[in-house]
Amino acid sequence: MKNQKVNFKIIAIVISIFIIIILGVILYKNKTKTKQEQNENQQETTEQERIGLIDMNNTENAKIENGIKQNTSQNILKDRNLNGIEITEIQLNAQEGISHFTATVKNNTSKDFAGGVAKITFTNKDGNTYAELEVYIPEMKTEATNSIDASTTADIANAYNFSIELEK
Repeated sequence: MKNQKVNFKIIAIVISIFIIIILGVILYKNKTKTKQEQNENQQETTEQERIGLIDMNNTENAKIENGIKQNTSQNILKDRNLNGIEITEIQLNAQEGISHFTATVKNNTSKDFAGGVAKITFTNKDGNTYAELEVYIPEMKTEATNSIDASTTADIANAYNFSIELEK
């Protein structure tokens, strides 16, 4: 009888150890799974932060190709003249959380252009100001050509029109 009690205690201890091991494995797997989910969520959040304020679902005056949001408004794309500085090849794009305004500038005056900061005011279809950017127009000799680029984290790729003026 005493021998049976000892055997029963040994069996109970072995079963208890076995249950503890199984519980340990289950807890370890759950902890690993939770860490993987946290890492995936963190990567997703980082990707969203990197994209910033660019609304890739808003395609008014824009199209999306290869992850680049391109403005399609004919008013944005029209060549401009700023005090004899011709502004052509205008592009307004958004990619990886940054909106870019780029253009080619040419000095069509008879004098060298000293360079300067210009304010670009983007408007919506109603003529209301959508956003404002500053861009530096570099020094240029007569008939010289250069490029300009202004960037922001704001989503301006849906603008309908813009005006540009040199700041004093």
